Amino acid sequence: ASLKPQVDEGSKWDAKRCAVKIGLEKSTRRPVQGDKVKLTKMYKFFDGEGLCLKPGQIGKLLEDDRTTVPFLVESPDGGTDWYADG
Repeated sequence: ASLKPQVDEGSKWDAKRCAVKIGLEKSTRRPVQGDKVKLTKMYKFFDGEGLCLKPGQIGKLLEDDRTTVPFLVESPDGGTDWYADG
């Protein structure tokens, strides 16, 4: 069984995967809540196309639930999606 985040009424959970990394830093540490993140060059291999964050945009990490797709990221326009560590 997979874990699914709670979604707003009328919304649908979509288990797409994508990769994000900490932006503007060369760091190997795990991103933490509040970090700025961006898509990695590998995002297409993680079904990351069409999610809230576009290539080159800087998003904000809102939550890390430590699952296989642990990072809830908010894009500059306010949209959110779950991403994998990349």
